[in-house]
Amino acid sequence: MNHFSNKKLLSQIKSGDRRAENEALQLIYQQEFPRLYEYYRKSGLTYEYLQDIFQDALSTLYQQIINGTFREETSISNYMKVLSRNIWCNHQRKVKKANYIRLQAIETIEQPPIISESKTLKYPLNYLIEHLTPDCQKILISFYFENHNMSDITKAFGLKNEQSARNKKCKCLKKLSSICNSLKLHQEDISI
Repeated sequence: MNHFSNKKLLSQIKSGDRRAENEALQLIYQQEFPRLYEYYRKSGLTYEYLQDIFQDALSTLYQQIINGTFREETSISNYMKVLSRNIWCNHQRKVKKANYIRLQAIETIEQPPIISESKTLKYPLNYLIEHLTPDCQKILISFYFENHNMSDITKAFGLKNEQSARNKKCKCLKKLSSICNSLKLHQEDISI
């Protein structure tokens, strides 16, 4: 897309005319998705997964244009590439965190420490989480087990903004780590 078509697309989206908005978004999709697919498929992403990422990026772009937070001198093509990459990276981080926690997840919450086959004491993860405050329990379970995003958690807990939610989650993780440290637990001491 050249600079002129950026201006034209931006004015169509800002026009408030649904038809013009749809045409502009469709044009962005038609021009940018194939480029991004060629770029990202080398990373092993499936077509469907990349479509989801691109839809999220396109939705974010649309919201930023409507809200006036999109800088008009920015190339839409470059912006979609960077935005898609950031969405993909954020998703990968969430998946890594969730997988790490899930590896330690257990089926019931009320299990006390158990003796494993190797005759060592094991602590189920939910038993450890149970020793946190109710708010911390809910936040960690919402984020890691129920895959809620920070925006959802912010609303559910009546927090001021997403940064407050991230800070609260971080404090809860530190408390959980502190419990593990006080029990002198290592990763292998926590049962799945």
